[in-house]
Amino acid sequence: MREKIEYILSVIVLIAGIYSCASPAMPTGGPKDETPPVFMRSTPMAGMLGYNKSKVEIYFDENILLDKPGENIVISPPQKQMPEIKSSGKKITVELKDTLQPNTTYTIDFGDAVVDNNEKNPYPGFVFSFSTGETIDSLAVSGLLLNARDLEPVTGFLIGLHKNLNDSAFTTDPFYRISRSDIYGKFSVKNLAEGQYKIYALNDLNRDYKFSQPGEDIAFSDSVIIPRFEFRQRNDTIWKDSITVDTVITKPYTHFLPDDILLRAFKEKTIRNQFLQKQERLIENKFSLYFNAPSEKLPEIVPLNFKDDDWYLLEKSVENDTLHYWITNPEVFRKDTLVLQVNYLKTDTAKKLVPVTDTLNIAKRMVKTTAQKKKKDDEKEDEPQFFKPTVKSASNLDLYLPVSIEWESPVKSYNREGIHLEIKSDTIWKPFDFRFEPDTAANIRSYRLSTKWTPNGEYRFQIDSAAFVSIYDTYNEKFVNTFKTKKLEDYGFIYFNLTHVDTTAFVELLDKSDKIVRTSPVKNGTAEFLFLQPGTYYARIVLDVNNNGIWDTGNYGKHIQPETVYYYDKSVLLPANFEIEQDWNVAALPLEKQKPKELIKNKPKEKPKENTRRP
Repeated sequence: MREKIEYILSVIVLIAGIYSCASPAMPTGGPKDETPPVFMRSTPMAGMLGYNKSKVEIYFDENILLDKPGENIVISPPQKQMPEIKSSGKKITVELKDTLQPNTTYTIDFGDAVVDNNEKNPYPGFVFSFSTGETIDSLAVSGLLLNARDLEPVTGFLIGLHKNLNDSAFTTDPFYRISRSDIYGKFSVKNLAEGQYKIYALNDLNRDYKFSQPGEDIAFSDSVIIPRFEFRQRNDTIWKDSITVDTVITKPYTHFLPDDILLRAFKEKTIRNQFLQKQERLIENKFSLYFNAPSEKLPEIVPLNFKDDDWYLLEKSVENDTLHYWITNPEVFRKDTLVLQVNYLKTDTAKKLVPVTDTLNIAKRMVKTTAQKKKKDDEKEDEPQFFKPTVKSASNLDLYLPVSIEWESPVKSYNREGIHLEIKSDTIWKPFDFRFEPDTAANIRSYRLSTKWTPNGEYRFQIDSAAFVSIYDTYNEKFVNTFKTKKLEDYGFIYFNLTHVDTTAFVELLDKSDKIVRTSPVKNGTAEFLFLQPGTYYARIVLDVNNNGIWDTGNYGKHIQPETVYYYDKSVLLPANFEIEQDWNVAALPLEKQKPKELIKNKPKEKPKENTRRP
């Protein structure tokens, strides 16, 4: 009996063992592959001389893919016909469609386009070259491309060199040699011959390798580039373990110069096509004309179905592209349709402004005003219509802001004595000194009331009845508005003391999104920001060369670089009820190291590991 039991148990163990072998556990997998592909061989060999075939084959140690080849791969000299570039297994094939030029070095710059098939590890900065002649050009220049306005690294622009030093070459001829800026804004143009060059950056929208469209972003250097090299030495350290040095080996290498070219990318101010976009007449006493672009010259309006030499008051935008015509003659605005001849400038097919004449039939559209909507059914038409203001400021006013008032139609006249500002002291309202003036930065219907506000004050602003008269001889009812000002301890103050600023300039205070919060001119080396909300701020300065109060872009035809921008390289944490004074030497750091990392949108990624074998 005992022998039977032992026999049965041995059979069970055997079956279990067989079942275990037949049903293996799910594989856990090995460590993640973080190694880039490795170059093995090529046809032609890398750097080969006298190669005159259009086909290039490159082999790697593992299966590879090409990541966005159209964006990442550039070939020098630039190709008029699109090359055929494809990958299959461990091989890349490049088929050049242009006829090969004699005695020329060809460079295929893959950037980071070559990645392994599994984990997409890139082969960083892979460049392959050969020559159709007896020598191969081997010089290189490198640098950095930044956005001129905000110093962001610029990715994916062509970096091109011209042997022709004439300025016209950038607009008429394709580049001689090209590369592309990487994810960090860095670039390196390789395989250059000795000589002098002009260097440019181009967002090439139509792939013609030249600045041929107004909408293309560009950059250019004012200096002639002369490639050169020098022999240098570097120390390579061999470690016994993580803390003990075994050997330090000095190795010579060739360093290519210049390696610090800085290009600032910009888009030229384009002149939009000018034309009359639309017309409208939403209320009977006003019609509007909307143009597609700013204009230095106002249109001429000639009435055709009535006669009057002085029948409107013009309200216009700063750039004359939005025009509101307030009709002052009741006989005119009662007309259902105004027939007008409008003489203005329009862009023709040759992109030139030419005078044109349009006849407009401007009919009423039955859109009621606010006053008309509130009119009661039992009100009579001959009852007085009051002229009403709107206060466009907050009820809890910032200490640095004026009170903004806008009237529903233009003002003909007003009585300054009928305007009052009072401050509450205990329970008594006392007169408070103020300024009241048209707000020319807004529109002809806007006014501003300003003063040196008392912190945590309670104010009452009053306009006496009939103090204001409109162009339609309507007048206002008595108007009362009360508001408070914020407490002084709600604010903080920042003062920047600037050095190495030798021209007119202004400082832009920025938030965490790199957006402008406030602007202050630099006066006597200082920019002041008063009455700020507590928070974290950043700053940049614009060297305002033409003193117009705005950042101006560049112009290649006039050889004007965009105005220079510098960043304060730190954030400023401003508590409430606190003053901060910062010294700022704008030249203390290179331009590319100034912008705080937390503001940079094009964040640098971790660099891939180096290959063990390069061509």
